[in-house]
Amino acid sequence: MEYQPKKLISRIFEFAAVFALSAFLLRLGVCYLNDVRWALLIIAILIAAAVIGYRVWKKNKTNW
Repeated sequence: MEYQPKKLISRIFEFAAVFALSAFLLRLGVCYLNDVRWALLIIAILIAAAVIGYRVWKKNKTNW
């Protein structure tokens, strides 16, 4: 059985469908992240404070 290559028009439609789906999913992801941005911001601030606090504690631990 020989392999029949896809026609150009079917490849173009397939590419357009995949592109539309990926654009929709990216937009949906951005909307979801926009809904929880305050929680993510608070988590990022807490992580940054913990890292800075750990580095300050680690540096000053030898001096005590």
